[in-house]
Formats: sequence, structure tokens, C-alpha cells
Amino acid sequence: MNLTQERVHQVFPAAGVGQRFGQSHPKQYTLLAGKTLLEWTLDAWENVPFEGERLLVLSGEDARGQQLALGYPGLRCVTGGAERADSVLAGPRPWP
Repeated sequence: MNLTQERVHQVFPAAGVGQRFGQSHPKQYTLLAGKTLLEWTLDAWENVPFEGERLLVLSGEDARGQQLALGYPGLRCVTGGAERADSVLAGPRPWP
């Protein structure tokens, strides 16, 4: 598949609270070499050419994620669901 010709969406599910992670914070906000895991992920995909939407799926009260998203032009925040599958489904629908 050629990502420059196909309509593809990037959906970054980050609405979790890290229940199984066993820390006092969600896994996506763990620091690694000066950046959060979420920032490492978004940075890796930021310049990938494609036609579609970039969506960061957050819990409704995640102000930290919303603030972080401001540093990534074209990244839109949406509210996730109770489970990861619900959060992924909160993203765009590629079908009519």
C-alpha cells in the first residue's frame, strides 16, 4: 500500500489510565530520555506522508494530553471510551 495515495487514518489510542502498568500515572506519560512515551510515538509518525486524519484519543478529562497535542499541527483530539476497542472506534470511519 502506498501511504501517499491511499486514504489512511492515524489513530493513537491514549485514553487509558495504566491500570495494569502498576504506576501512579498512565503509561503514555512515562518519561524516557526526556520525553513521554506518547511524544516518542507522535514524533515517529509526525512526518509520515498520508491522506487522512491524525487523531489522539484521550480520556475526557486528560488536560495534559490536550496540551501536548497543541505541539503537533493537524493532530485532533477525540474522547475515548471505557476500553481500548471503544477508544479506537471513536476515531474516523474509513467506510461510507
